[in-house]
Amino acid sequence: MSKKVLIISHNVLSTSENMGKTLLSYFQDWGKGNLAQLYFHSQVPVTNKCIRYYRFTDMDALKSIVLRGRYGRTYNEDDINKELITSRVDNGIQALLYEKGRKRTALIYWLRNTVWAMSSWHSKKLNRWIDEFNPNAVFFASGDYSFAYRIAIRIASERHIPLYMACFDDYYLYNSNNNSFLGRAVYSRYMEWVRKAAAYSECIFCLCEKMAKDYSDLFKKPCYTVYTSTELSNNLPMISKGKDIVYLGNIGLNRHLSLLEIGHALKKLDLPHIPKHIDVFSAEKSKKILKGLNEGNGIVFHGAVSSDEVKKIIRNSMLVIHTESFDSKTISQVRYSVSTKIADCLSSGTCILAYGPPNVASIEYLANNKAAYIINSKEGLENGLKEIISNKLLREKIVKNAVELAHRNHDRKTASAIIKDVIENDGTPKWGRDEDTSSERRIQ
Repeated sequence: MSKKVLIISHNVLSTSENMGKTLLSYFQDWGKGNLAQLYFHSQVPVTNKCIRYYRFTDMDALKSIVLRGRYGRTYNEDDINKELITSRVDNGIQALLYEKGRKRTALIYWLRNTVWAMSSWHSKKLNRWIDEFNPNAVFFASGDYSFAYRIAIRIASERHIPLYMACFDDYYLYNSNNNSFLGRAVYSRYMEWVRKAAAYSECIFCLCEKMAKDYSDLFKKPCYTVYTSTELSNNLPMISKGKDIVYLGNIGLNRHLSLLEIGHALKKLDLPHIPKHIDVFSAEKSKKILKGLNEGNGIVFHGAVSSDEVKKIIRNSMLVIHTESFDSKTISQVRYSVSTKIADCLSSGTCILAYGPPNVASIEYLANNKAAYIINSKEGLENGLKEIISNKLLREKIVKNAVELAHRNHDRKTASAIIKDVIENDGTPKWGRDEDTSSERRIQ
């Protein structure tokens, strides 16, 4: 029988949002009765893979201070709406708080961490909910706010159960607010809690080999690579015959600026029988980001679509775009990131167009495996787009490489098996703690 795992994360398990999808794929091998989740976003559950949820948001934290009440909401199986396209239902003040939080200024970090420190998150209600579930381990999806680390450590240590930490971005080796006293102070305090969590953890799960190596050196802990995963077909798909050029997923971290550059280049080319725009599908709600995403700039924004629709859209397109920002600050934030959607794109039979700096993990990963058509500069956009659009044989070659890479590194069964093997064996997987911690290794 599988161990019972309490997942602690900012985002809820999801079939549509990137982080939620990644977490969901990690626990495919667990029964729904062996999972519970404590999360901090205003999202709502849309999958019954887990049937015990406890949500405590920024708004709950504020209310608990001002009104001195006990807040937080539980969700059980009857509360889960699997028909929702997205887990994001925030609006009004909640949406405003979320947008403010995305700015990641030193003041925002300090304010949010302070509010949570003063809040009544550690209530009898939450403790009763956890104790009723009686977890054997805590799986902590880390982030860039220190309060989450404090919560994970306290819950695990109070119950004398192991903690497993998972990292999805580089929050530890780069301080985006290093230019101010407050920024340095907040970062220093944050890293204190990060080191405490890492020290308490049995091991650390990482998204790519580059991250695993650097974090192993930093924390002196075993680090295991678990690539984002996807469902794979036994048969290699034939190349798509579609004509559309599409982008799906998160357009934050200045990705929208890179999309605009592609859109402008596409309009200039004015190629026959090819749309003069990119079709963008995203749950993005920021007015500032969405303002320029219009057909005049070579973009048609469609909003969010279901996970099933995502697959259809990619499969029926000629090119699917992956992009990162060229801004130096953003590069530092995403240098270890490998977007969740990359796994789905690799296995789709549609050629990937990757536009971004060569020194971030996702672009480097695709380039090293020849699994995408790579453009590394704005100056190379027009010629690059013209070449990949007009050269079907090149697209077929790239697709073949991509599908092979998907089968090698992104099999959902493999990713889930690695997580399960590590946790079920108390941090010492059957294949051991040696230098080769790649998800390319199969569980024996």
